[in-house]
Amino acid sequence: MELANLLSFLLASVLLTIMPGPDIIYVLLESITKGAKTGISISLGLISGLIFHTALAALGLSIIIQQSDLAFSILKYIGAAYFFFLAYQSYFEEPLNLENKDASMPSNFIDLWRKGLLMNILNPKVSLFFLALLPQFLSQEGWSPQIQMM
Repeated sequence: MELANLLSFLLASVLLTIMPGPDIIYVLLESITKGAKTGISISLGLISGLIFHTALAALGLSIIIQQSDLAFSILKYIGAAYFFFLAYQSYFEEPLNLENKDASMPSNFIDLWRKGLLMNILNPKVSLFFLALLPQFLSQEGWSPQIQMM
């Protein structure tokens, strides 16, 4: 990857990372109510989901999902159901108590990581985003497009 492409990609990645979406808002809310470790665990799951989407895009599987109405609809509805499930869980949690964060600490790192991972993997907008963004930064010279995307 050429230096100009790499710098452009890094700038685009930073700008998109600081723009809050539902997952970032969820991480902020969980961090405020349950502590930094909870937010970090969920964030690591979200990052793992990005690695998953990058691999799908590099292998060309995201294109199959995008072009198949059935596959995309299934992913979209599973993702929406998962977000409703998270909202349902949040609704029935104990009332917010910022003084006693330890009392409301959720399960363990793996459970929180898995929650972040599923939030990202089941978000169809992320795969479409990777299909639209990553190819713009590929160089015609050098390594194969799959390696550059990874």
